[in-house]
Amino acid sequence: LICYKNISQSVAMTTTWGNLYEGTFNAGNWAMEFAETPTISVTNRGGSGAMIEGFGTAATATSCGAIWLCRATSITNTVHLSIIGIGKWTLTPPVPTPLNPPTDEHIQELIDIMEQLPTSAELEELMNELSSMISNGSNSNGSWVRIGKVQICWQNVSTSKTGNSTTWGSSWWGSGSWTYPQAFYSAPVVTATALDNQSGLYAAALGSAPSTTSVTIESFASASYSTCSVACMAIGIWKA
Repeated sequence: LICYKNISQSVAMTTTWGNLYEGTFNAGNWAMEFAETPTISVTNRGGSGAMIEGFGTAATATSCGAIWLCRATSITNTVHLSIIGIGKWTLTPPVPTPLNPPTDEHIQELIDIMEQLPTSAELEELMNELSSMISNGSNSNGSWVRIGKVQICWQNVSTSKTGNSTTWGSSWWGSGSWTYPQAFYSAPVVTATALDNQSGLYAAALGSAPSTTSVTIESFASASYSTCSVACMAIGIWKA
């Protein structure tokens, strides 16, 4: 099961954390219940300024948990986040009821049902139709898979350092652009996770709201760097 959503939330960030400020808010529930706690990701999707985000309260099979935010200024600001949860989903099987010995009428009903079952040729045709609903591939912009109308794209995107600031002590930032390997029908939900491929503390966010074809990725670090690798994922629909 894959659940994803965009959230715009006004958050009061007034509690000091070192030189910084933090705030939390409840992200609500998943659209459907997982069988167990899912793997989750949250990303700032632009318009909120430089910020670090994480989970102040762990997600559960039903709840997205509480989002923890940290930034350099103490203001009440509307933040825009993308959240993705991926995990197992199972149906609750019905409780079996005791069976009575079948009557002649029940046996005849079973025979009638079996006569209506599809032939092997019809089953093969059905399997071919189901197979056509799933496709995947890759190109220089990343990998993708389509399951029905849902499309998932992923890629490690490289961002280049563009400047530094003393607002957060000593910090450096950079940016890069990701063109999805396949376009979406409507703007997808996108997450970005910085990969510490050098040294220091790394974080990533979206520099702009995602479009149907691309998104800007920003990276932040506690040490100077030339490039930073950011693991990106986009989930949405590719046709109406």
